[in-house]
Amino acid sequence: MPMKEILKHYSPRCEQEKEALKRIDSLENNFDNLLYRENDYAHYTSSTFIINKDRTKVLFINHKLYDAWGWVGGHMDGEDDFRAVALKEAQEETGLKNLEFLSEEVASVDILPVVGHLKNNKWVSPHVHLSLSFVLIADENEKLVKNEEETNGVQWFEISELDKVVKEEHMLPIYNKLKEFSEGQK
Repeated sequence: MPMKEILKHYSPRCEQEKEALKRIDSLENNFDNLLYRENDYAHYTSSTFIINKDRTKVLFINHKLYDAWGWVGGHMDGEDDFRAVALKEAQEETGLKNLEFLSEEVASVDILPVVGHLKNNKWVSPHVHLSLSFVLIADENEKLVKNEEETNGVQWFEISELDKVVKEEHMLPIYNKLKEFSEGQK
């Protein structure tokens, strides 16, 4: 489904999402390459909040770039199927093969700041990620495999302890929003 259609049918769950959707709509009207990271101002990403079947644990990776535990996800790189990218990134970054979507719905829409940094010895200027998130369910007993290139580790945490695990304070409200979304799904 084209991005404009996804956004047209998405019902914001909070004031932050209403504002994010307005900003994304404006960017959509001013840029034609938001699916590509070559747009060094803003581009789309697809992220996943992976929970166990009992919805009591969350699977995080330790991102090398931020040295912090958090969700998995990646750049769209021209792809327009956000669910496919979310699933691919989750598999690549955790080693899990048996993942299923909790819901067909986009679980969260966020605009995330990315600080300038070095990646592969090249400078990446500060920019924003236009993030669409999904919730995936996984078997916590399935073998995890760390993605050596991008992560320092992959680990299950009690979902009730998000505030103790998450070092990036700006991400905690997003993870809590995704936790609430998962609790509200059948």
